[in-house]
Amino acid sequence: MCKRVSSGLTYAVLMAATMALGGEAQAQNFTISGTVSQAETIANGSAFVSNDFPTDRFQITIVDAANLSLTLNSANFASLFPTRAHIGIRSEAESTAGTIFPALPIYGVSSDASGLLWPKTRDLSGLFANGNYELFFASDYESVDGGPYSFTVNGAILGWPPAVAAQLSALSQGSASLSRGIVIMAGEVAATKANDGLSTGTSTTTASSRGTDPTAINTWVKFTGFVVNGNDLRQTATGFQLGGDMHVMSNLALGLSIGHSEVNSNAGGFDLSGDLTFIQPYLAYVNGPMRAEASLIYGRGDFEQVSLGGTGTADTTLVAATLSGAYDYVLAEGHTLSPMASLSYGKEESKGTGGTLAGAGTETTTFGRASIGARYTRAFDIGTAFVGAHADYDYSNGDANLIAGFDDDTGLAGRVELGVNAAITDRLNLRTNMSVGGLGTSTKDVAAGLTLSMSF
Repeated sequence: MCKRVSSGLTYAVLMAATMALGGEAQAQNFTISGTVSQAETIANGSAFVSNDFPTDRFQITIVDAANLSLTLNSANFASLFPTRAHIGIRSEAESTAGTIFPALPIYGVSSDASGLLWPKTRDLSGLFANGNYELFFASDYESVDGGPYSFTVNGAILGWPPAVAAQLSALSQGSASLSRGIVIMAGEVAATKANDGLSTGTSTTTASSRGTDPTAINTWVKFTGFVVNGNDLRQTATGFQLGGDMHVMSNLALGLSIGHSEVNSNAGGFDLSGDLTFIQPYLAYVNGPMRAEASLIYGRGDFEQVSLGGTGTADTTLVAATLSGAYDYVLAEGHTLSPMASLSYGKEESKGTGGTLAGAGTETTTFGRASIGARYTRAFDIGTAFVGAHADYDYSNGDANLIAGFDDDTGLAGRVELGVNAAITDRLNLRTNMSVGGLGTSTKDVAAGLTLSMSF
């Protein structure tokens, strides 16, 4: 949200707004409490003056001009002599050009030491059209150093709506940030399931960690989800993947999966929601204690974004790839330590399709993760349990990157994981896993999954 205040002012903004974007215009309101202390030239009464007055300025958007009003709740600029408060409004164009506030006597009240005469309400209906304006609030006396005040504006909201370019940038950055998390989870689950049933060349880990039938056809379904919580970033995703793979050789598996996720994001005053559907061919290869996995991902998304500027929609196209590898050290019977590394890279194109983003064009954001770490696996009678620790480096880069907040979850961070893989029957396996990332940073993420797989 954008607001502009003269240098040196101290203020507290309390906003109570109920937004009905995309529907009929309804009265909006906000309340501002502050202390004016910055002197500047303003218009006084019915004529321009060159005197300096304590003044405070704010960017506002009039959204219901027919019901526009201002209520002065309190003001205390001087207690020893009468004080008047002045309110002025100029358009965005006049503000950009630096035009002096027009001499519009919108508000003038008096008080004295015997008592204040607030609140006072001034009807401003019909004086302005809906649009962007700058509002000033000033004392009437240049000799006064300023003081506390509070006023409420009805029929307007605080701040100017973001430009279309900023709205498209926010959608592109937000959807790509969500897609990065989905790609990372998709790469992990495909690698895990492709390895089920493959021969490792080490009898101590074959049965416990990768199944017992190296020639089986495996089918599986996994339910996934993650939550990201940062300084100015909130994101959630829930979804599922369906897949199957065939072991074309004892040490090579090829597979295909489809996935769908419902996602939500909030950052920088932009609320994003939508869904992403993708297809993912994958493979896994094992040579003795070494293993490697790779996958390609192609997806299409449909998103809606709500901001101060209104509601806009966009379609997204995702292309990504994942690559991972590990080396299994057998520490003892049933105990394995696996150093591992992984890379993921993606590119997502967002195209405005409707609402405030109709005709906005396209924007592309690239993203990725590089990870290195280790996992300890312990075999038991019906399966395995594991714990792991990793260092992740996440990055994201868009055409514009106009909105702060979406980079809260980028950079270097730690991650820990744990999980269990258990055989329910000879053909049915259950796997659960959870990870906590963002360790060492202000942005934390939690991911979890539940996988059911069947071989035949």
